[in-house]
Amino acid sequence: MSYARQYLYHTVSSVAAAVLCGILFYVLRVVLYGRLSHEEFGLFYAAFSFFSILQPLFSFGFDPGLTPNVTQFREARDYRSMKALLLGSLVPQGLVAIALAAQVWVFAGPIAQWALENTAGVFTLRILALHACIVILFKVGQQTLLGLQFIAWRNAADLIRSVVCVGTVVVFLNWGAGLAAVAPAYVLGAVAAIALQFAAILASYRPLLRAPSTWRPDLLRESFSHGKYLSIAFGGVVLFANIDTLMLTLITHDFRGVAAYQVAVPTVTILYTLMMAGAQPFLPMVRTLWLRNERDLLADGLSRMYEAAVALMLPMGVFLACFSDVFMTVLFRGDVLQAPLAFNILAIGSLFFFVTFLNLHVLAGVEAARDACWAIVAALLTNTLLAIPLIWSMGIAGAALSTVLSHGLAAAWTTRSVWRLLTPRIPIRAACASGLLALALGAGCLALRQTSAFESAPLATSLGACVISMILGVSFLEATGLCNLRNLFRVIVSRR
Repeated sequence: MSYARQYLYHTVSSVAAAVLCGILFYVLRVVLYGRLSHEEFGLFYAAFSFFSILQPLFSFGFDPGLTPNVTQFREARDYRSMKALLLGSLVPQGLVAIALAAQVWVFAGPIAQWALENTAGVFTLRILALHACIVILFKVGQQTLLGLQFIAWRNAADLIRSVVCVGTVVVFLNWGAGLAAVAPAYVLGAVAAIALQFAAILASYRPLLRAPSTWRPDLLRESFSHGKYLSIAFGGVVLFANIDTLMLTLITHDFRGVAAYQVAVPTVTILYTLMMAGAQPFLPMVRTLWLRNERDLLADGLSRMYEAAVALMLPMGVFLACFSDVFMTVLFRGDVLQAPLAFNILAIGSLFFFVTFLNLHVLAGVEAARDACWAIVAALLTNTLLAIPLIWSMGIAGAALSTVLSHGLAAAWTTRSVWRLLTPRIPIRAACASGLLALALGAGCLALRQTSAFESAPLATSLGACVISMILGVSFLEATGLCNLRNLFRVIVSRR
């Protein structure tokens, strides 16, 4: 099987799982938004953001630093070292997680009073502390399956986690649990996913289980030496929205505003998740090509992904932004406050997020973790500094704008680092043409909002306009030679 075809299979399964998981968690937020008060909804996601910020500390140095090492040991068939690294990594991660989670458990009352200004969050904080410890096992399982390129099993575990979590929330809410229904459901979802991950390794990769268990501090030190940079880089990516949520809470103390932001973020996260699903299978493939010294092939594949991203994502973000208020009002069936404005900003800037996320996987695979680390650190600092005045003056729209600007900085920094190592083609002409096309079609969509068809059937008109515009836009870019999707398809179906 060719590299392109293998990547296609992995990407299709990852995108399918991401779509299903995204839909399930989106349904979860819709259900919670309808069954909880705005204050309870905002309180839970403020607490969840607090632990999302702490989570990288629990697995610092090993998430996602284990994946490149698992791939390397798989290539060398060194199952003993692989098992020693995976089991050994649980020791430092578990100790840190238990120590920090215990502090949160003991001081949940003061934390809830100071950060959330609501003692109703004590139970949620304590259960989320337990969840943070259990997630360590889940993340190690994810990296193991990714490094072994068992992408289907990895995606199945993610899906079962979503199903169990959402199903449990619905059951607990029907029992009248209220806010207390949510955090325990996340714990049960993680436990179910861990069980499936272990079953996958047992069924598909028994040499790893049969290898003797040994304690290898040298492997842990070596993995940590470059893994700490990857932890900062990849952990930082998921911190952007959580930092914004926490800053909104601390600056405004308005849980209705936090609730509105948590309407906008998951809506645009569906778009982000598709991008992440397409990039995640790239890491073990990048690592494999780098170890086999196939640099030209790697650079060519990366160039094609840049072209496809520019052609598809910028127009898509603009189209979604034009009708965001319609989609969110229909889905959430209520007042979504400033959520559409925040969504518009995040959707238009989604291209920066994808380029950053893709580049991080490339830098992780080609042993340039330090460059990835500094890019994300600079972007996070920029996000934090910009968030203070922008949130103060613009509310949740300012939080979204600070995120997009910091994503742009990270995209530029990481692209420069990748270009120094691999020299891929940067699709400047395609970017300019795609930008102009997005502006033109966006203006057309805004004009459509003034018609009687939109007034009589806003949802149907919005969906139809988005689909037709995307088809026309991609067809135009392909016909003018600015987007080579046909060439990419020919490479995929070939067996070379």
